Amino acid sequence: MATIYERVGGHAAVVAVIDGLYAKILANPVTAAAFVGRDVNHTKAMQVELFSHTLGSGIPYTGREMIPVHTGLHITKEQFDLVAGFLLATLNELHVDQEIVNTIMTFAASLEPQIINL
Repeated sequence: MATIYERVGGHAAVVAVIDGLYAKILANPVTAAAFVGRDVNHTKAMQVELFSHTLGSGIPYTGREMIPVHTGLHITKEQFDLVAGFLLATLNELHVDQEIVNTIMTFAASLEPQIINL
């Protein structure tokens, strides 16, 4: 049986999702504020790893845990919700299967306590 990673289209599809997501994040002043002075290319590479790993690629996630990464960034609930909306919009724009969208959005929602107000 194919993994979600394979069903979504593998590496190229995950990169397309992350590229689309970060285009939206960086175009919005509310969400872009969290990335001032940060290496966005590195962040995107870590997101590709995280998404790939989570979707069953077998690729290890080599980044730090969510809480240490987000501590001190003071990400608000508003920013988190905007990014979640950008992720959903990107997945829909790329015509990702609804079952996979639901899985990805459930995973994203599970990260909220590890990301906001730290």
